[in-house]
Amino acid sequence: MGNFLDDVKRRNEERRIARIRQEIRGLEAEIREYENAKSKVQEAKDSCSKESGEWQETVGQLVKKEIKQTGVFEGEMANKLETYVNEAKKENDDAIQKASDLISSLGTQINKIDDRISLLNSRIDYKRSLI
Repeated sequence: MGNFLDDVKRRNEERRIARIRQEIRGLEAEIREYENAKSKVQEAKDSCSKESGEWQETVGQLVKKEIKQTGVFEGEMANKLETYVNEAKKENDDAIQKASDLISSLGTQINKIDDRISLLNSRIDYKRSLI
């Protein structure tokens, strides 16, 4: 009789451990999904940072250029060119600001993903302690 009860206890324990291991595998799969998402968000952030840097470089080059050239562009044409360049610079500045805001938001999203991954890892550690 003792052997039968021991066998039942052993099988119940094996099922409990198998269930915990299955839960751990599910959590690990969820972590992989978050890591894939984080990778994509990081790629977007890096791309946006690169573009923003290139825009800032372009603005820097525009600022250095003198639009009104004596003997070449004078009067009304010079004023039109200067207005056009100033408008383009303003649009570029606005785009740089929006890109900076986006970069910040993407960074926040990455931090939230890291927090979620950390929470899932804690849950895995707890499940492993039950085995």
